[in-house]
Amino acid sequence: MRKRRLVDRPLRKDHWSRRVRRELRVRHYSLRTKQSYLQWVERFVSYHGGESVLDGDAGGKVREFLEHLALGRNVSANTQNQAFSALLFLYTQVLKQPLENLQGTVRVRKQRGLPVVLRSSREEMTRLLAMLEGTTQLMARLMYGTGG
Repeated sequence: MRKRRLVDRPLRKDHWSRRVRRELRVRHYSLRTKQSYLQWVERFVSYHGGESVLDGDAGGKVREFLEHLALGRNVSANTQNQAFSALLFLYTQVLKQPLENLQGTVRVRKQRGLPVVLRSSREEMTRLLAMLEGTTQLMARLMYGTGG
């Protein structure tokens, strides 16, 4: 019996999900990564209203979805990066299409800041460091990035 080739067929839901699973399995991705990538691809297809998302301007559709996550859903930088990785996998490994036109995509930036207990003011941090002495003060200055 001859095997059916999914590569040459149009991409319906059952086909793209099987193809994504197969490509993930062939590359030995972890179970959690497989689950996550499949969920992101399903959300992407659902966001764009169906299968037609897998045709046409791929980069524009990916950019629109990532911007929706950043601006509309207010997701973290890691979440947006995970979604981008899943979509990059879909287009480059499963569909064999390059992703272009992603310049200017709104990306979430990782926030850097002081721990919650020391966020009230710079003056509070200065007073706290002034109360410490010697090695303890040096260690505290280094831990909180204030120099020493």
